[in-house]
Amino acid sequence: MNRLRLQTGALLALSLAAATAASAPPLNDLAPLVGEKRVLLIRGTPATAGYPQQLREARVGVAERDLVWFRLTPPAIASNYAGSLAPGFGEALAQRYFGDKNTDATVILIGKDGTVKAGYRKLDLEGLFDRIDSMPMRQQEMRQERTRQRQADAD
Repeated sequence: MNRLRLQTGALLALSLAAATAASAPPLNDLAPLVGEKRVLLIRGTPATAGYPQQLREARVGVAERDLVWFRLTPPAIASNYAGSLAPGFGEALAQRYFGDKNTDATVILIGKDGTVKAGYRKLDLEGLFDRIDSMPMRQQEMRQERTRQRQADAD
C-alpha cells in the first residue's frame, strides 16, 4: 500500500512537472533552474559525443540528484530538460562557460545555487555523483529522503 502511494505520488509529481514545463516560457538562461536543479554543461566535441547516452543510462542517479544536463553543439543541444529552449540558448551558454580559450574543461557542474562547482576534462559519472553527494545541500536532501522513507515505512 505504501509503495502504491509513493508510486502514485511520483507519477502525479512527474505529470505536474511535465505540464509545468510545457506551459513555461522557453529557457533562455539558467536562472530559472537556480534553487531547483543542478546543471551539467558538456562542450560539444567529438570526444563528448557519447556522454548523452551515458547520462540517459544513468537516468535514475541523474534524477535523484536533480541534475539537468545540456550537451552544447550550437545551434544543436542534446539535453534531458523537459521544457523548450529559446533560440540562442546553447550559443550563449557555450560562450559563457566554454568561451575562455584557457579552459580545458569539457564538462562543467553548476550547483543549485547557480555557481560553478567543478570542471572536468571528461565525464566520470561515479566521480560526478560522489562530488554531488558530498555537497551540503545534497547531504540535506538525502537526510530528508531517509526521513520520508522511514515515515512511509512506518505507515
